[in-house]
Amino acid sequence: MSELTNRDYQRLLDSLEEILQDGRMKAEAVVARLLVDTYWQLGERIAAVRDAALTTPLLGQLAEDLQLNPRTLQRAVLLYRTYAHP
Repeated sequence: MSELTNRDYQRLLDSLEEILQDGRMKAEAVVARLLVDTYWQLGERIAAVRDAALTTPLLGQLAEDLQLNPRTLQRAVLLYRTYAHP
């Protein structure tokens, strides 16, 4: 097998970097979408079992047990209420 010239090596390296960057960007987009879906589902579930204000002891306890910030759960409910399907 012959060695690559510097130019051929650089072309190979550039194409591999492009593939890697494209794959990373696609993966980040998929993960972001899954996180939005996950938080929407959390908000849906919480909203279904409680009609009280967003700052209740229930949210605090859930947040503690889920190892989340209570504000995260408040935002999840807000996300659900903002984008709930009719």
